[in-house]
Amino acid sequence: GANCDQQIPVVRRNVMQLSATEKRAFVDALDRAKRTVHPDLVIATRHFSDIFGPEGNTTQFQDITIYNYFVWSHYYSVSKTFLGPGQASFGGVDFSH
Repeated sequence: GANCDQQIPVVRRNVMQLSATEKRAFVDALDRAKRTVHPDLVIATRHFSDIFGPEGNTTQFQDITIYNYFVWSHYYSVSKTFLGPGQASFGGVDFSH
């Protein structure tokens, strides 16, 4: 609803139990996501300390597909959390599952 106060039940389905039409729609959606560049987001291709490139003035970002953004954000969310210089990384919690 307008106030985000209506729950929408979501049922996870086993892809192996989908009909042929549903499987085709699922595979087509994955294919589109793999070929569609995200309209608003890019991804850093270097560590933040090197983000301006070797000469210091060319940012190191690249377009990313919707699928690859999903994969990257999932990978990032399950990695250890960097708390800053001199502090141990926090790896005891999986933030995406």
